[in-house]
Amino acid sequence: MPSPTPSTTRSLLRALLRECTYLPDPLARTHWHTRITTRFRQHQAPLPPKRLAISAARQVPHLHQARQLLSTLRRANAGHLRPLEKILLHTYGRTGRRRHELLGALERLDGGSGAVAGDPGTEEGGAPKLLPHTVELVVKAQRARRAQLGARLARLPMKTLAPVLPATNIWGRPLPERRARNIRRRWVARARESVLPPLPREEWQRLGDLAAGTVQWGGEVPRRGKEKRGVGRVHGENPHRVTGRFMRRLWGRVFVQCPVMEEKEEGGWVVRWGKVEGGEVGRGREGRGSENLFLFEGVDEHGRRLDVR
Repeated sequence: MPSPTPSTTRSLLRALLRECTYLPDPLARTHWHTRITTRFRQHQAPLPPKRLAISAARQVPHLHQARQLLSTLRRANAGHLRPLEKILLHTYGRTGRRRHELLGALERLDGGSGAVAGDPGTEEGGAPKLLPHTVELVVKAQRARRAQLGARLARLPMKTLAPVLPATNIWGRPLPERRARNIRRRWVARARESVLPPLPREEWQRLGDLAAGTVQWGGEVPRRGKEKRGVGRVHGENPHRVTGRFMRRLWGRVFVQCPVMEEKEEGGWVVRWGKVEGGEVGRGREGRGSENLFLFEGVDEHGRRLDVR
């Protein structure tokens, strides 16, 4: 398999960094610029000592991922809803690498106790402690949040707050300790994968101000030279005109999925979720105003007329 030429790689990097400068969110521009340059420098020649050169077979899938990201950035800058929402979810740590970084910071709030790698710790009473206390607080708050937002969460919470251990195995014998330990490890891995970690206080407050419109948005970054705005219709989806209202709705979708940890005066932590006033969240009946509910009076949930006598 032929190795990609340096000029092709440089052109791809420049195109990615160019698209980053046109993102409508200032934090997204900084986040993705840093992320892209870091990823390219990790595979830059000359490599660190004792590190083997990357073969052409490994370079090809990396460059394929970079081209996919370039397509996502172009569609996001063109006003396509889903790519732009995906970019914002990565930027604010709802998905992707930054979510893992925020999750690590959340676990360190508890002093590193618990089974962050899958091995359960032990509480004072001898019962296994599967998650740090701060992560457990977020998991419980996220379960309650799902009742309000439904499927609009980027990651669905756990159905149970503890692993379900069968009393016996398939032969009717007592469950072996190794089997119970493996069930706990898998549950911890799934729980950590489902967590929406809290944002830093300043970033959370700024995102809320953007969603509420109290902070003025600077508008789109004008294209330089003869560059086109972006791509047109993709997969049956027309691009939106990127306006302040459009961005507030997107920021609102992300903000309602972002918690923040606040320390109580008497000790301990409390989880506070983002809230958008005025029904600017969109997608689904939650978050919309209730001024038009009278239109649905006299019908059931399926739209059939009720017989009222």
